[in-house]
Order: sequence, then structure tokens, then C-alpha cells
Amino acid sequence: IRIGLLALGAGAVMALLLASHITRPISRLTAGAELIGEGRFETRIEVRSVSEIKTLAGTFNRMAESLEESRKALRDKERMDKELEIARSIQQTLLPGGIPELKRYSIAAFYNSAEKVGGDYYDIIRMDDDRLMLIVGDVSGKGVPGLVVMAMARLMVRDLAQRGEGPARLLRYLNSLLKKDIGGNLF
Repeated sequence: IRIGLLALGAGAVMALLLASHITRPISRLTAGAELIGEGRFETRIEVRSVSEIKTLAGTFNRMAESLEESRKALRDKERMDKELEIARSIQQTLLPGGIPELKRYSIAAFYNSAEKVGGDYYDIIRMDDDRLMLIVGDVSGKGVPGLVVMAMARLMVRDLAQRGEGPARLLRYLNSLLKKDIGGNLF
């Protein structure tokens, strides 16, 4: 009877140790999964035993890393979208706000960029009471770089027009200025 009780006690201790060995990693896995579920994607689950549970913990860790990277990418995209919206409003301020009226002509303008921002450009500059200068341009290339070149061209055109340059001379001078400032084959 003593040997039987001793064996039964030893078996109970072994069973408790084995159960603890199995349940401790499951508890860690559960606690880590709850933290990840709360949005704490920096959480990593440490499991050192029971190979299937260790494999599952590795899967949770990779999932958490992926979710953290996705969250960072989403924040970057939101920031970029906000900056593009600001660039779009800047571009809108560079386009003419109103169209001057002429006695014998009616003029209308419509602008719709293919991208959020770009290098499309038009302007209407009053030269005197009877004359307007109409400028239409398209910078090759899209996005913010095209917008920057368009803004440079607009400033130069307006400056040259105020000096009284005629269209042919204005375009030659504008071309040489832009080529010097931009250089190469960028646009």
C-alpha cells in the first residue's frame, strides 16, 4: 500500500509538472494574443517549450509585426495625402481666380488635373484695356515635381509679361531661363 501511495503521489506531482509545462506557454500565448488584439502590435510572445505552441507563438509574432508595419504605412499614407491636399490647394491659388471680360469676346476656363497635383498650367494676364495674354502649358511629368516647375514658369511668365515682352520673345526668354534653372532632361 505504501509503494502504491508513493507511486500515486509521484504520479500526481509528475502530472502537475507536466500540466504546468503545457499550460504556462498557453497562458503566455493567450496573454500575448489579448495584447495584440488591443492594438499593441509591438508585443512579442516568448514561448520556450512545446513545439506546436512555439510555432503558433511565432505565427502571432509575425502577424503582430505585419500589423505594426501596416499601421505605420497607413499613417505615412495619411500624412502624404494631407500634404498632397495642401499642394493641390496651393496649385489652385496659382491658377487665375477670375476671367477678365472683353468687349467682343466671351472667355471661359475649366481645369481638372489628371492627378491630385501636376504641371498643367494656364493663365490669363491683362496687358491693357483691349488685350489679354492667354497662356496654356503642360509640364511633362506629374505630381509635386511638375507643380514646382509649373509654379516657376508662372512666376517667370508673369514677370516677363509685366515687362511688356511680346509672346515670341517671352517664350524664348522663358525657355532659356527654365533650361538654365532646371537643367538636364528632367522635364
